[in-house]
Amino acid sequence: MTRHRILVITGGILLLSGCTALREPVPIEALPTIAEPRAQYQVWSHGSPQVLIALRTTADSLSGVPYWKPPTCDSCRVAIPRSAVDSVRITALDPNKSLLAAIIIAPLVFLMMAFQGMGGPGS
Repeated sequence: MTRHRILVITGGILLLSGCTALREPVPIEALPTIAEPRAQYQVWSHGSPQVLIALRTTADSLSGVPYWKPPTCDSCRVAIPRSAVDSVRITALDPNKSLLAAIIIAPLVFLMMAFQGMGGPGS
C-alpha cells in the first residue's frame, strides 16, 4: 500500500471518528447519583468546560475523572461544588452524523485512491 493511500484512509477514518454531539444542557437534579463509568459529561464551571467520566452527584458537589484517565483512578477525581456548576451536557455519538459523513466521505476516499496513479510520472 502506498503512502498516499495510507494517508487518504487515515484521513477518512479521522473524519468519521469526529461525529460526536453534545445534547442540550441537563439539570443537575436530573443527573444520576452514580453514572456509567465511561459516560462523558461536559461540566461547565466559571465559564470553563471539563469533560468528566465516572460522574458522581452528591447534595453539594459533582465529581468525576478527566476523560483521558481510567474511570477507576480515584486520585484523579475532580470535585466541583454544585453552586459553581454553570451547566452540564452529556456527550454522545450521533449515529445520524456518522452515517451522513460515511455516505459523503467513503466515495471520496475511494475516488482519491482510484485516481491516485493517473497524475503522470512520479505519481
